[in-house]
Amino acid sequence: MRPLARVILGAMLATALFLPAPSRAGRVPWNQEKVTAIAAELALALEKLKAAAERDPEQASVLQERRRQGVLVDLRRLSSLSADLAARLKAGQGLRETEAIYGEIQTVRRQAREAGRDLLNPESTVADIVSARGMLERLAPYYEDR
Repeated sequence: MRPLARVILGAMLATALFLPAPSRAGRVPWNQEKVTAIAAELALALEKLKAAAERDPEQASVLQERRRQGVLVDLRRLSSLSADLAARLKAGQGLRETEAIYGEIQTVRRQAREAGRDLLNPESTVADIVSARGMLERLAPYYEDR
């Protein structure tokens, strides 16, 4: 695959983290152990994504680089929020106590989606985005009615 095609494909796949979750029939009954395990995986996935994005090369234009820096700020915030969510769940806090943090994670994710549109991402970062997105999709049914 030619380098330009890989970059374009990478940019398209990078939006995977930021797309809306598929709709579901309803909220899944709360399971503290499962939610805690998923949140811990999410925290690790977002930390890995943050580290990968920080290693990514600068964007070609000044405008895109500013947007990239905005996405990095959002990724740092997502990483921090997900670590906080995992810690609270591990400490025994349940749905009511952690709902606000989950909501904030989704808000920051949407901000990152807007800021990250059309940015070029290396394939390695795209894999981390897909992994983090998978954790968010597994966590969503415990917090969201669809």
